[in-house]
Amino acid sequence: MVPSMAVRLQAALLMLAGLGAAASAQGTRPGSGGLGAPAPGMDKPPRPGSGLPLIRKGTPYAAARASLLSARNLPAIRRDSAPEQCLGREDVCRTYPETEACSGTGRAYCRFAWRSPAGAPFAVITTGEAVAALVVDNVVR
Repeated sequence: MVPSMAVRLQAALLMLAGLGAAASAQGTRPGSGGLGAPAPGMDKPPRPGSGLPLIRKGTPYAAARASLLSARNLPAIRRDSAPEQCLGREDVCRTYPETEACSGTGRAYCRFAWRSPAGAPFAVITTGEAVAALVVDNVVR
């Protein structure tokens, strides 16, 4: 991948993951694969009453997905997604059509789009390289 394209993709994934400018401003840590440290509070689960599903950090995504579906949440499948969202992670996009974006480096973040039973959008952020190894990192609006 061309370095400038990798930097743009990394910035876009940070924004999608909800880390935004706060993480970009922190720079990167050695050994972090080029991704900045998470923004403060990103390692905490959603608060009860926040309207976001409570999914424990480290839960396998397959189990979290089954729980979300049983609670009548719906995957927000985008048919118009650009192929760049899955560069190097096509297996994730084939397995989970709600995939919005995945990074192929660092902690291998992926963002999955969902809608609550009331229609409110939210996303589940995961880490892990192999499809079977995806674990929940956070749930964000």
